[in-house]
Amino acid sequence: MKPKILYIHPFCNPELSDFLFLPAGIVGVLNNLRSKNFSVTGLNIPLEMKLDSDMNFEELIASFDFDIIILDCHWYYFLHGVQVIAESCKKINPDCFVLVGGFSANFFRYELLKNCEAIDVVLKGDQETLLPTIFKSLISEGRKSLKKFPNIAYRNFFGFVVDKKISHFDNDINKCNYTDISFMRHWKEYMGFYLGPKAPGVNQKFENENFFYLPTQKGCIHNCPCCGGSAFSQKILSNKKGAFIRSPEKIFADFEYLNSLGVSKIMISCDSKLNDWVRILKDLEKKKIFIGILFEDWQLPSKEFAKQMISYAKKTDSGFLISALSGNENIRLKNGKKATNDELEEIAKIFADSDSYISFWFSPNIVGETFDSFQSAIDFAKELVSFNNKKKRISVQCSSMELDLTSQVYFQPKNFACKSYLWSYSDFLNHLKFRVKNTVKGNMSFESVEINVSKTNELILLFEKELSIQ
Repeated sequence: MKPKILYIHPFCNPELSDFLFLPAGIVGVLNNLRSKNFSVTGLNIPLEMKLDSDMNFEELIASFDFDIIILDCHWYYFLHGVQVIAESCKKINPDCFVLVGGFSANFFRYELLKNCEAIDVVLKGDQETLLPTIFKSLISEGRKSLKKFPNIAYRNFFGFVVDKKISHFDNDINKCNYTDISFMRHWKEYMGFYLGPKAPGVNQKFENENFFYLPTQKGCIHNCPCCGGSAFSQKILSNKKGAFIRSPEKIFADFEYLNSLGVSKIMISCDSKLNDWVRILKDLEKKKIFIGILFEDWQLPSKEFAKQMISYAKKTDSGFLISALSGNENIRLKNGKKATNDELEEIAKIFADSDSYISFWFSPNIVGETFDSFQSAIDFAKELVSFNNKKKRISVQCSSMELDLTSQVYFQPKNFACKSYLWSYSDFLNHLKFRVKNTVKGNMSFESVEINVSKTNELILLFEKELSIQ
């Protein structure tokens, strides 16, 4: 008998409906289960809260028949919420199995398993092709079957945490379907939400347009020190090296499918130079598939790709988000970004008189930046926007560098002269339990001897004043 699986995207806390966007990888995991004839239903609790402010999440969960619960805890915002929901699921069905996955769950696997008896298993590393076998064994053999699987942590019969090695990998990103979310309740309404103005997870806006985040790359080859998905982090948390790229053919098929659903804006976040994006955009133009693209490039697009994006943008609202970070090339390099000032200027000039756009992000509290050196960031930002004409297709923005829980700085703060107070498991829980709706994400920012949180805010205001940003 195939088990009934209920996937739940949790809330931060029962009063907070922010952070409704799914981690992209979970869609591939769930669709692989569906391809193996498992019954999968999805609940996005923050989404349900936004659609119905009187919704009772326990009553909603209880309306479904389930044998297995999958909860995502990729971002630390859900460390409290997954425990609340896991306990509710066990109350509704004491015999169900509750599994939690994601980088933050992996990082705090011992704490979750020791402090929340409702969580049976923490999933680590890749799970796409492993989960179907785990689920079959759980239903037929029970908890004793867990000892034969890698990539998991669980409590044994004596209550001790067993932490299995990560030795199973799903590196072929072409094998999974990352676009079909029809397993999720209110999936059409979900696509109507767009990134908010303050931060990716906060103040989501409900648009007339349909928005979708499309994964095209798994893993990373760069080491941006504050990023929780860097090459360093991938090795620590997934025991893997390198980047694995979705093929142009698969990406084209993804666009084709999303176009059939009426999606009008796609966000892509990857290193563009690891794929043939010129070919992809040319093929989309040729087949008259026009969907707006917000392309967050982890480094810098080639001139050829930039020009092709400009061509594609004649019929779409498409462009780039680039992390310039600093006006000082050495400081930029310390933070994992390899473009020179000349290269950034050359790309900016290409967009000056185009139908596309490019936005450069700066931050004052990055590794190596000082109060005085940040003036070079302001000067360089002014230089970039000086290439604008009446179209004003070049923009700049400035915000705080958040310190990811799974980043290299969090693991090795002394190596980066980090003076931040690094939150513990209990710090996160205390923060998340009482987090207020619509507040800017995260409070664990990178701090140096010279630039703390208050100085960071002061420099952001200075940047905005000097650049006349409202």
